[in-house]
Amino acid sequence: MSPEIIVMFILLCFAVALLYRVIVGPEDMDRIVAISTISPITAIILALWGLEMHRGIYLDIALVIALLDFIMVVAYSRYIRGEL
Repeated sequence: MSPEIIVMFILLCFAVALLYRVIVGPEDMDRIVAISTISPITAIILALWGLEMHRGIYLDIALVIALLDFIMVVAYSRYIRGEL
């Protein structure tokens, strides 16, 4: 088993733990932080998968996920503050 797969499995466990906070989170800000943390973990998993499979398309998908996460956090934060 390659080290990339081990790291992907560990990151997947972290993402599942954060998914609990997204579902149960007592406040909206807890959910935002959890989702904002899951997205880079997903991007890293996709980048490692692309490295493992020798395919560059996964890196492009990881970049799109990271950019969409940034836009989502800014939009939702403005919505919470009442600016949107």
